[in-house]
Amino acid sequence: MERGRRTVVIAPALTVRSTLMAPISFRSLLLALAAVPLLPLAALAAMGLWAEEPHVGVRLIASIDDTGVPRAAIEIALDPGWKTYWRVPGEGGLAPTFDFSGSVNVASATVGFPAPRRYDDGVSITNVYEDRVILPVAVEPAVGGAPITLRVAMELGVCETICIPMRLEAEVALAPNDFDPQVASIIQLAAARLPGPPRERVFAVDRLVRLGEGALVGFTATLTAPRPQAELFVEAPEGWYPMTAYRIAAHGDRVTFAFMLERLEDDAVLVGEALRLTVASGREAIEQTLVVE
Repeated sequence: MERGRRTVVIAPALTVRSTLMAPISFRSLLLALAAVPLLPLAALAAMGLWAEEPHVGVRLIASIDDTGVPRAAIEIALDPGWKTYWRVPGEGGLAPTFDFSGSVNVASATVGFPAPRRYDDGVSITNVYEDRVILPVAVEPAVGGAPITLRVAMELGVCETICIPMRLEAEVALAPNDFDPQVASIIQLAAARLPGPPRERVFAVDRLVRLGEGALVGFTATLTAPRPQAELFVEAPEGWYPMTAYRIAAHGDRVTFAFMLERLEDDAVLVGEALRLTVASGREAIEQTLVVE
């Protein structure tokens, strides 16, 4: 997969284990579900059917929460050794896209992303999900209190040693009184794993410094983090490509990263634009937006 001037071949990544499900192949998951045919249909009412391509399966799950608000999520299950990518894939891979335009009674649907894992195969560094990942979807109905059909057409890069672009479609129907406690709990847990707001002097980017100007611009970001093993993921303004951030100093709870942005469009502006920074530290993560000065 080519990105910019880099040609990337990605090796298998480490397994990320979920507290909700041990790593299994998608086909094994289907077999397990097939082994319980007497399960009442109502128990699956808030779970859409699996859409399957080689090495990956996806489905939509949804439930009304205890306040009457619809909640949904995209569940992605990957075969062992395979991975897909965060919204900014890194030095290779494909960024995911999600199209909800085929939905019924949905004004908007916004996908949330937990912090990824940084994977270095010795050739390139990418930002990946492995095994099983659940992406919460914030759904805004067009008409409150009416049934919803959520449909998504998604494009994913699914990779082992090479990256394969795949298109999958999934849907789930949700009536105003469809409350499934199991599904609601899964979605709530997934939402809790999304990056939160910064916490000053506890977990936050304290200082962003621009180093120079031109087509290749350097930055340092100094932050306070619960653990010095924190990772920084950078999202750049339109027309700029963010290179991997590297830890250059750590002292106590203070960590400094360096990274560069490469201009992809001649008229791309940087000063006065916003950088979105995601910091992962153990099981915690924050998301913070800073304006370039």
